[in-house]
Amino acid sequence: MKELQGRFLRDQRGVTYLMVMFAIVLMGISLSVVGKQWVMTVKRDHEAELLFRGTRIQNAIARYAADYEIRKATRPNRYPLSLEELTQRPKRYLQVVYKDRSRSARSQEPEQRTPARPGAVHGRRDV
Repeated sequence: MKELQGRFLRDQRGVTYLMVMFAIVLMGISLSVVGKQWVMTVKRDHEAELLFRGTRIQNAIARYAADYEIRKATRPNRYPLSLEELTQRPKRYLQVVYKDRSRSARSQEPEQRTPARPGAVHGRRDV
């Protein structure tokens, strides 16, 4: 009887290892599927936020331009030069200036241009 039991255990030696490996592979596949769905959910949420902000900015600019249409005698008809202009008093068209999350912080800074020397050709450097 002992001999039969020992032989049976020797034949079953790699089955537990195989089952653990199979479980790990299944967990990896399921996590990759969940990860893809999570990324898509975050992306849709980001797009919805951008649409909300864009609509708010669009409506604020439309109200700003409409007010200038009404007061043509005192101010020229024009659009705002910056979003900060929409948040200034006496009439706020936009409550806050939304940060642009789609660009990095470095690209949000205004581009620094060096003043051209008199007689210099644009795009050409004298060495």
